[in-house]
Amino acid sequence: MPNHHCSVFLLTDGRASANAIFKVIEQIRASGVGLFKVDGQDAMIKQTQFSQVIYEARRLRQVSWCVTVVVVSDDPAFLAAFAEWSLKGRLLVWPTRLLVVTRLPLPELHHLHKLLSMTNSMLLILEKDQGNISIPFIHNTINIPFVRFLLRPNLVVATERNPINKITSFNDGEGGKGQRFKVTGPMNMLVDYLAKAHNFSYTYMRPPDGSWGHLNENGSWSGMVGMVVRKEADLASGPFGLNENRAKAIDYTAPVLVEDNRLLGARGKPTVDPWGFLLPLAPWVWVAILTALHALPVIKILLDSCFFKISNGQERWLKDTSAYLRILLQQ
Repeated sequence: MPNHHCSVFLLTDGRASANAIFKVIEQIRASGVGLFKVDGQDAMIKQTQFSQVIYEARRLRQVSWCVTVVVVSDDPAFLAAFAEWSLKGRLLVWPTRLLVVTRLPLPELHHLHKLLSMTNSMLLILEKDQGNISIPFIHNTINIPFVRFLLRPNLVVATERNPINKITSFNDGEGGKGQRFKVTGPMNMLVDYLAKAHNFSYTYMRPPDGSWGHLNENGSWSGMVGMVVRKEADLASGPFGLNENRAKAIDYTAPVLVEDNRLLGARGKPTVDPWGFLLPLAPWVWVAILTALHALPVIKILLDSCFFKISNGQERWLKDTSAYLRILLQQ
């Protein structure tokens, strides 16, 4: 069944007519369709356009639930540039599906070999005399699920010792000169689960500096992040904290660990302050309350003496004063 929650990115070399492109867009059932066109004739202009297009497409891919990239071109230079920049700009990750549609013969597509072998891809070669691409065929093709590697590749996984990963080193080889290590812990279990689900084997590798990875002054990355950026490792198990600089260099998976960090402080000895009941209010508030407490009874007595004939005035004054005190003490 088609996945209507996925987005489709169409990349063309500008040779397809606008009418044909809109027909394809109308027939594709997706939550969103993005159209990217690189039509520069000059090689330098085309390289600049590709870098910008791949950058914008990657930003859009990062906020999309799932993405299928469809590349349509019969230009070998266009396909070669796309293969180069899609890897350099990290447009394609394993959940991203790629469909390349062309009329070029297979011997002229050697520059796509690395891209197609490393990504979740499909190549569609049309006959020379074939007219427009069958829209229903493309619609059905982009919804074919790609969930497992076919040839079970061996991936390199960068890892390092941390509170939830335990690394045990031991000697191996002739005379004990070689050194190997074993990784245990929750992250190793997660990598093993992914390997079984997606049909790949893996080999662990530790970064030379033993760090997670930070951005150096010269723009390079250290640690496990640097290994992934330099293609020395296919993925890193971490777990890694999210930050903006790393997100520009690598792609994160969905969160696998959420931590709740708090600050701790020393607790002092319990003391009883007899004047603690004054702390909720500021001093000037207490001054205003006491002033009102003294002023209101006096004002009331003066008003009563002017307008009413009062018997036993002293007793009445005491009752009024006690009433205001009860109000103050909330009794």
